[in-house]
Amino acid sequence: MPRITRTPSPTRQRGMATILIVLLAGLALTATALGVMHAVRGAQQKQVAVHASTHAQAGAWAGTEIFRQYLEQLDETELGQLQEGDDIVMTVGERELHASIASSPEEIDAGRYRVTANIRNQDDAARATSTIQAVYAVAPGGGQSNPSNPWDNVINISGDLDMRGSVDVKGGDNANFNVDGRIDLGGSVTGIKTMRATGDIELGGAVQVYELFTNGNITLHGSSAATKASALGNINVQSAGSQGKFYANGNVRFGNGGGSVGTVDALGNVYCVDTSWSRFVSIRAGKSVFDCPLAPDRIAENRLDEMQPLQPFVPPKPRVDAYELKDLANYVFEYRNGQVQVSVRNVNGIADGAYRLGKIRQNYNDRWGYLCSALDGNGYCREECSTVNNGSCAGVGADRLRKITQGTWDGAQSIAYDNGTWRLSGDGGDNAPAVVAPGALWFDGNLDLDSGKYRNTILATGNIATRGSHRTWSVNFAGYAETCNSAFYSGLYPSNFCDIGTQKLKSNALGNIGLLAGGYVGSAFNGGNIALGASTQVYGSVIAGNVLETNGQSLIKGYVTVAKQGNATGTDWRGNTTIDLENLPESFDPGGIPGMGGEDPCQGDCGQEGEQTSQATLLWSRYL
Repeated sequence: MPRITRTPSPTRQRGMATILIVLLAGLALTATALGVMHAVRGAQQKQVAVHASTHAQAGAWAGTEIFRQYLEQLDETELGQLQEGDDIVMTVGERELHASIASSPEEIDAGRYRVTANIRNQDDAARATSTIQAVYAVAPGGGQSNPSNPWDNVINISGDLDMRGSVDVKGGDNANFNVDGRIDLGGSVTGIKTMRATGDIELGGAVQVYELFTNGNITLHGSSAATKASALGNINVQSAGSQGKFYANGNVRFGNGGGSVGTVDALGNVYCVDTSWSRFVSIRAGKSVFDCPLAPDRIAENRLDEMQPLQPFVPPKPRVDAYELKDLANYVFEYRNGQVQVSVRNVNGIADGAYRLGKIRQNYNDRWGYLCSALDGNGYCREECSTVNNGSCAGVGADRLRKITQGTWDGAQSIAYDNGTWRLSGDGGDNAPAVVAPGALWFDGNLDLDSGKYRNTILATGNIATRGSHRTWSVNFAGYAETCNSAFYSGLYPSNFCDIGTQKLKSNALGNIGLLAGGYVGSAFNGGNIALGASTQVYGSVIAGNVLETNGQSLIKGYVTVAKQGNATGTDWRGNTTIDLENLPESFDPGGIPGMGGEDPCQGDCGQEGEQTSQATLLWSRYL
């Protein structure tokens, strides 16, 4: 019989296919799991590396500041001894930082050198190293005499300062803010490099200052911050801001503000936020540390023998006295025998002498603001208007009368006197003439300046207040063209300022003053208050013998001095003040102010002569 062969049914193979599918799926899941594990491990390693490098970089940045301070300790000879390859060791707590000189000092201009160094920090605990190449500009001290000018700083204030407005300083790379008293800043400050006070400093809001120095205590709130803060007392930090380097003769205490700090040096104790807080580079305490983490490489205590106490700040105290400047003014305004008297000195086109300020008739209309020898009972120039022809004054000398002031129109009285106060007003339009002829003005009494343009240095023995849209250009700021070639006051120019031969202004420090108030009568000081209101613009330095108040939008193109020579308790700034030191004319020097106390421009310690200190500035940096 034929043999029958049977082929297995296909349905009997179905189980094997299922097994193969399960095996393949399992392999895929295994590969995915291994990939996830590898990725997680890689991410963890990256986080560890970032954490380690962050610590190393923070230490390196601290080293750039320490090396900058080291450069400021060198004189020109010592700086010249630095050679390429020199290794300078710096200590932060228990850690050593190294600064390797990348190139020998190179002179970039007279008395200034470029120094390049590689700052390296090795964090052994984190097993990480960071190197920053930093380039510095250094002006070494040379031991020569360096007398202090009491007018050199951008802002000098005697008495406490309570500021709820804002101060914005533009330009002035080394702007210093000096206060002989307490500082309470609840407003905003921008553009200030150094803020120094004899009393406590308290900052709130988001105030950012490069350097703070006080003979008292420092308290930081909100998100306020300082790159460098030094206190002869204590430093109390309740701020969420990022701080720089702290120095204190007393204690340093950190609250729960959530901020960070670079290096801390305190002759007293240091109080950390808690033992888990690590947002600092290094801490060195003369005594003990409390509530700080266990970090011996970053925290050192009982180091009092290694530390030097800070020395007190002695602010300059310039003397302000308008009476000392009276003889330098071109127009002196006084009230004598019931009439305005103007004494003229050094004005081309007008003989030196005392005049009355009155009006004339011209084309049947009154014209006010003319100088004449005497006035009649109606305020007209007496001799010049003793005869009137065709509606115009035609007396002797009428054709030689000079107009020195302009109000809102020709007949308007632009200068008035009432019970010890002068009031000036004019047209504030862009094409309107200045209220008074160019030159230095001196007023005996208080002075109210309303809307108008003033191309004058303005001095008053009493108080000064501005209102409306007020604009003043000091003589030196206004420049030669506006001061010496006025179209409206043709031929009238201050000869003590104008050099017609060279068509340039003469060197005259009086012309740097925009507004100055206050003076001594015997030993008693009078006036000295300046109030800037509404929309005031002063193109010149502002000098208040007593206090300066701001309430509106104020622009000052110059320096500010508040001397507190009267009975004021402090200065209150509520307005928004901009001090703009950019693009100043060559003829204007904001710190060049004439002395007002005989040979000595100071009534107190304006700084002693001594060695010229070095200055080092970080120009740029990069990671290597």
